[in-house]
Amino acid sequence: MFKTLKTYKMVQKIYFGKLSYIGSTVKTLLNPTQFNYQLSIDDKTYSGETTMILSANGPFIGGSRIPLTDLSPQDGELNTFIFNEQSFSILNDIFKKRDSMNWNEITQGIEHIPGKKISLTTDPTMKVDIDGEISLETPIDIEVIPNAIQLLTVNDL
Repeated sequence: MFKTLKTYKMVQKIYFGKLSYIGSTVKTLLNPTQFNYQLSIDDKTYSGETTMILSANGPFIGGSRIPLTDLSPQDGELNTFIFNEQSFSILNDIFKKRDSMNWNEITQGIEHIPGKKISLTTDPTMKVDIDGEISLETPIDIEVIPNAIQLLTVNDL
């Protein structure tokens, strides 16, 4: 059963690309699973209950731009977003109005914390989705290693 599901997910990712990311996010927001978390970012601790924690290294997730102008894969930081309120309107704002809105319009319900070193523990243990691949689970430690990989990027037009 797991192999069939894994094959289906791979086919879904190959053929539907961005839509599969959006579909996964919609599924999470429409059928939220609350979990407790302990999050440490650059030695500052955060804890609480949420339905989603997301970390991004740049201005895009699933092919959609995050409505923050200062996110860059070259800034040496990961940007962690804690969804304090599960709401379809948050998703709608990010994916539908992303080009015409600014971060201040959607900050209710989402906490943004930039940092270089992140540790996440959840209760219960959760699977971690990294760019559509689910091969890790919490607890997890992530550290940015500046300039470890050279990336080619296109300047905004």
